[in-house]
Amino acid sequence: MSGQVGLTKPDPEIYRVSLRRFGLAAESTVFVDDRQNNVDASIEVGMTGLLFTDAARLRTDLTELGLL
Repeated sequence: MSGQVGLTKPDPEIYRVSLRRFGLAAESTVFVDDRQNNVDASIEVGMTGLLFTDAARLRTDLTELGLL
């Protein structure tokens, strides 16, 4: 998608474009990435941002959010 819209993470606008394109509300969207700056940018636009460190931690995070 970055090439199509001319934006890259962690530019907050790429998250806004993605939300609009896929018809998602930021407050009900979870973004997972292994880079803290990308997670921080997703949080800036209102998403729940999770830093991926390993599968067990992600599983715990998603369970805490009620998604697993």
